Amino acid sequence: NGVTTTETYAQDFPKIGLLSSRIVRQPAPGSQLIEWLTNTYTVLNLDTTPNNQRYLPYLSTLQRYDYEVGGPKNGLAVTGTTQNRNVNAWGNATSVSTMVLDVDTGSPWYGESHGSLVTTTYSENAANWCLALPTARVEGRSVPGGGGQNRRTHWTAEAAGTCRTTQAVVEPYESGDK
Repeated sequence: NGVTTTETYAQDFPKIGLLSSRIVRQPAPGSQLIEWLTNTYTVLNLDTTPNNQRYLPYLSTLQRYDYEVGGPKNGLAVTGTTQNRNVNAWGNATSVSTMVLDVDTGSPWYGESHGSLVTTTYSENAANWCLALPTARVEGRSVPGGGGQNRRTHWTAEAAGTCRTTQAVVEPYESGDK
């Protein structure tokens, strides 16, 4: 179909082979952008003992722009997305924030953004290889004008170390609630 994709990959250890950037273009003759993406990675040093070094590279920041395809705004940016994340030593995402900005100058929402923030705590039990069992999560969503909603989820796990939840409680949440 003539669409071209150019990807670059990290060449530095320990991030070798991770996607650094991607540019997608429409077919010639215009070759206008469809997508522009760049990824930034952070490395957690899990063990720095000589001859036993272990590292956990993870995607910490993603920036992406999407462009109009066809029509009078062909090739013009429509949205810009930024996502930031933190992980714990097991690689579980403890905080993920996403902001989507309207960059279409003809849009009635130009310059406004939608966002989300998800924070999660985990109960890791390495003895039973239960490494990704969440115990609590707060999900917040925001819309232009400052409105938004938060939701809190709590999980209760079996005491026997089977890595199974026995109860999930999902409820609306405001930061002042206890």
